Amino acid sequence: MEPLIFSLDPGVSKIGWALTNLNGKTIDYGLLTDPQPDLPFNKRMNSLINYLIFFYSNTFDRGVKYVVWEVVPSFARMNNKDLVQATANTLKVLAFQRNLEYHEYQAREWHNLFLGEPNCTKEDVKNKVLSLENIPLKQKYDVYDAIAIGKVAAANNIWESFNDIS
Repeated sequence: MEPLIFSLDPGVSKIGWALTNLNGKTIDYGLLTDPQPDLPFNKRMNSLINYLIFFYSNTFDRGVKYVVWEVVPSFARMNNKDLVQATANTLKVLAFQRNLEYHEYQAREWHNLFLGEPNCTKEDVKNKVLSLENIPLKQKYDVYDAIAIGKVAAANNIWESFNDIS
């Protein structure tokens, strides 16, 4: 099984994700949403964490060796930060448990590496992804972002600086 990069673009109400091989080819992608947004907060967060653990664990079993995601610079500016925080914390715990290497990108950092422009738009990212891959047009921007983050990680071989822990 070839090693894969699992990349995420966590958002307020949805998470774009992608699996990318080390050559930068997108293997799979999708969008996660809060499975029960109408539950009271504690029940909702319990449901969400269980959902994320199940999804991430099954995805990691597909040959994931590396995990990379966008760091949201300021939760305070977001109306609803719960999904973003749950995503990042759950990812870190599961990555540590499985000895997976991970990297966090600031948005401006991966935008610059992907497009040469730190202040690009979501549409710019989408258009570049579509020029590189045969991805259907009707994806949410979070999915295109996750694909781009995986491509950046593969292209820049950020894992070279890590010790082999497998």
